[in-house]
Amino acid sequence: MSWTGLDLRLRLRRHLATSLDTLADRIDPRAVSAPTASAPEPAPAPAPVEPEPAAPTPTAAPAPAPLPPLPNPTLRDPSEGVVTGSRGATPAAAKAAQSPEERTAAHWARTRQGLLRFTDEQGGSASLRALHEHSERTYFVAHVQFSRMMEELTDDGLLDYDEDTATAALTDAGRAEL
Repeated sequence: MSWTGLDLRLRLRRHLATSLDTLADRIDPRAVSAPTASAPEPAPAPAPVEPEPAAPTPTAAPAPAPLPPLPNPTLRDPSEGVVTGSRGATPAAAKAAQSPEERTAAHWARTRQGLLRFTDEQGGSASLRALHEHSERTYFVAHVQFSRMMEELTDDGLLDYDEDTATAALTDAGRAEL
């Protein structure tokens, strides 16, 4: 802990103690009424109880008709092991058979393509900050991994990075990669 933090805590504690003392001085002890020993007031007489009107007996309503089943957007074809849905067909068996390293490599390739596509959509150049935010929010690649990604993209000649303006420009090789 730094001395400034300790000093700040002590100053805050002293300020609160002074504020409470000031508040206590402002309260007039005569204004606070002490409980007196007087006779208790008699309790009011209870009101006469009126009988409640009889509630009508509920009749059983007929049960509503069952709703039709909702359509399933994901249909499985068990003979092929293919899952079809709103995003198209994805081989489920092939995806499950991938090792973690293969899935990581596929995600890395998608992220590379996504950053190149984002740079192209920005008019061929994008600030490093915009690329980092896009990478972090869309692909969950940030900080050290983002730096590694940018180094790979510049080493492969897909992006040119200008340190003075902190912008990355898409090269012809980068456009061809799209």
